[in-house]
Amino acid sequence: MKNEKLNCWEVKQCGRGPGSEGDGHALCPAAAETRLDSVHGGRNSGRACWVVAGTYCGGKVQGTHAAKYDVCKKCDFFQQVAKEEGKEFQRPLFLLSKLKSPSARIDVATRRFGVLIGGSGLIGGALTHYFKTGTADEIEILSPNSKKLSIRVPDDLQHYFQKYRPDFIINAAIASLDSDAQLAYETNYLGCVNLAKVAMALKIPFIHFSSAATLPEGENLSEDRLLPLTADLSNYAKSKLMAERTLHHLHETRGLDFTIVKLAVVYGKHDHKIQGFHRLLFSIAKQAMPVMLTCRDAMHSYTSCRKIPPFVHYLLENREEFSGQAYHFVDHNPVRLSQLILTIKSYLDVGIPKELYVSYPLAKFGSAA
Repeated sequence: MKNEKLNCWEVKQCGRGPGSEGDGHALCPAAAETRLDSVHGGRNSGRACWVVAGTYCGGKVQGTHAAKYDVCKKCDFFQQVAKEEGKEFQRPLFLLSKLKSPSARIDVATRRFGVLIGGSGLIGGALTHYFKTGTADEIEILSPNSKKLSIRVPDDLQHYFQKYRPDFIINAAIASLDSDAQLAYETNYLGCVNLAKVAMALKIPFIHFSSAATLPEGENLSEDRLLPLTADLSNYAKSKLMAERTLHHLHETRGLDFTIVKLAVVYGKHDHKIQGFHRLLFSIAKQAMPVMLTCRDAMHSYTSCRKIPPFVHYLLENREEFSGQAYHFVDHNPVRLSQLILTIKSYLDVGIPKELYVSYPLAKFGSAA
């Protein structure tokens, strides 16, 4: 005869299973939730308690699935059920879909909830699309625009995050490469630090996108190699470098849980702004580049936009491994810029740029003169 599968209240002996009300104990939500009845052979949600909010684990009321799941994964009962069910063990996101209320705008009781800053850009747009289509039953994302939320105004941030109280923050907002000093400082540095302070107050992870502009030139650079902060750096590089250094300081002194993702020139399908790689493409297509603005052997690294979202998802699921770290996220092989320019020229079948090399700083000096 096959052994009857035990429910969590039977294994844990918490006294809050069905029928416990008469003993003066409150019925645990896992014992009362019937939408997961028979899952893994249990009664009500007795063998899927890790996706039910407000359970009485450990003698106290637990929070949402998002808040308690990392603890639940380490629970001996969770591991027992996973072992007993083997290939029949049902993924949390599938179980959460059974609990999802169709009328709820943000079902924070059953899904992790994050705020993404900079959702209108190429990186932010790719992240928003990924989370809304690929992880909709597991993660909910809000992406407020700058009119609704200014990361440069601490009061705006305080009111917004007090209202929504997310489980994580992703910062993909940037001021452009040619921004003036004030805008670069307020967006790339001050906005980043303001968001980091919110993350510390809420005790949640902060994923920050930075740039290869903070790195020295060279090959096989380690993550701890940073440019010295000097006056001759561009406004963009200075603001990004200041932000990175501050995040490391906040981690060491105040326990900020952060991860920095450094990107090179980003390319992807759905970029609606002419920037980065697309600026190069358009300058050749419009025949606005008479000669090649690069040194003959200069090589650049690039970052595929479609590869970023799964990596961020993995960072969020494995905080212990990635907290306090910075990572270069670029294609494996750098590309000689002159070869890229000539290849684009060939495909577009245009006459320029000519194969004459002028360094960008020299060309910029010439245009200013």
